[in-house]
Amino acid sequence: MEVFVARQPIFNSNEEVFAYQLLYRNNQVNAFPEIDEDQAAAEVIINSFFNIGIDHLSEGKPCFINFTEKLLKLKLPAYFRPREIVIETLKL
Repeated sequence: MEVFVARQPIFNSNEEVFAYQLLYRNNQVNAFPEIDEDQAAAEVIINSFFNIGIDHLSEGKPCFINFTEKLLKLKLPAYFRPREIVIETLKL
């Protein structure tokens, strides 16, 4: 089984990577496919933490992850350590 997560670096003012944004991908094409936002967010979390490993993806840096309103209402971010993730919201 192949799993995909795009990892985009976020740089500080010294052009050093201080975090990564994790993005949903379902293949090797670097584009967001037509998919339900809740499903995309859930798959990024599952793939990042359970299939790939957040330590491998993050290299010890925080990861910005898009959370939908539904996942926030389910209090899903509470299951993760605050130093591992930064909650992003696209719209509420």
